[in-house]
Amino acid sequence: MFNILLLGGTGFIGKNIIESFQNEVDYNLIIVSRNTELIDKSFFLGKNAEIILGSIKDSNFIEKIILDYKVNVVFHLVSSLIPASSQTDFYNSLDDVIVPTFKLIDFIATRDIKLIFFSSGGTIYGNSIGLIEEDTNLSPINNYGYSKLIIENYIRYKSNISLLDYIILRPSNVYGKYQSFDGNQGFISVAINKIQNDQIITIWGTGKVIRDYIHVDDLTAVLKKILSNSICNNSFNLSTGIGFSLLDIIKIIENNLNKKAVLSFDCERIVDANSVILDNSKILKIIDHDFINIEEGIKSQINHFNTTFYNAI
Repeated sequence: MFNILLLGGTGFIGKNIIESFQNEVDYNLIIVSRNTELIDKSFFLGKNAEIILGSIKDSNFIEKIILDYKVNVVFHLVSSLIPASSQTDFYNSLDDVIVPTFKLIDFIATRDIKLIFFSSGGTIYGNSIGLIEEDTNLSPINNYGYSKLIIENYIRYKSNISLLDYIILRPSNVYGKYQSFDGNQGFISVAINKIQNDQIITIWGTGKVIRDYIHVDDLTAVLKKILSNSICNNSFNLSTGIGFSLLDIIKIIENNLNKKAVLSFDCERIVDANSVILDNSKILKIIDHDFINIEEGIKSQINHFNTTFYNAI
């Protein structure tokens, strides 16, 4: 039985993990949230998940949860940053997320508890060339990626001096169900909303920057397979291994909506890498998985948008 503490479960990836694991008798989920209002309580009805009000900053509280619920796996998805976050945001994250994460790692390092840390394949490598393998130099160019690198390094350090059991996952650009259509990240979802509503899409640069997009259903499926295979002490890219430019993505959405996008081009940002395509061969040597192709994934996200939009009217 896996008793899983899910930190960051109120985000769209966390909600998909909850939904994916809901009918699995071998998994119990304990979700810690700073604000239970971030999730409609009806979302948890009938699910093998319990949501508890609290914060990762309260180390004593987190440690008590781990002991009381006999937690043997921790999913860490917590972050207060995005790629465009400022230096002030980063300093706040040190107090709110990074140092509390260090304390969490210290606590579980001497116990039989697996840590699965969600890093960022899209930002931690920085401006790398070609297909990016896990041993590629880690050289982030924004505060979000750097925050992930700091935690990764502490995990590896702690593993060297203790019995810490960990997996580091570096997802590429994740999209799918429950992702906000009106936010400041998640290009596919935001572009769907803006094209459908004839709103301007601001492109930083030429629109030719390359990204590797992975559907959230692939992420949750691979996560289950990693748990069932008892993999430990390793880092994995989580991606399709195929790159698309922003203009490619817009074209696919335009074709499916039968509408033209309204684009506005602005100066490129130094926080954005030119190309990020992650090599997924390492994880596929351990597990079998067929990834959702981008066309089908975007069609699914458009259907989700239509369902969300019409239900809100």
